[in-house]
Amino acid sequence: MPDPTDAERWLTGVVGRAALLATEIAQLTDYLELHRTAEPASVIDAHARILEEQLRRLDSAANE
Repeated sequence: MPDPTDAERWLTGVVGRAALLATEIAQLTDYLELHRTAEPASVIDAHARILEEQLRRLDSAANE
């Protein structure tokens, strides 16, 4: 079992990454709202794939 200092650092890192991801999701939501009809679907799909990858990385970090 890791000592409390390592556990605290790990948890702080996971929380920080979650906060960054939440910010990115909010930004993407704003982007989609502003450009819903103006942007091609491929751009929106690319953003969605990026967010999915970030979610996978966050999930992996949380499970370590």
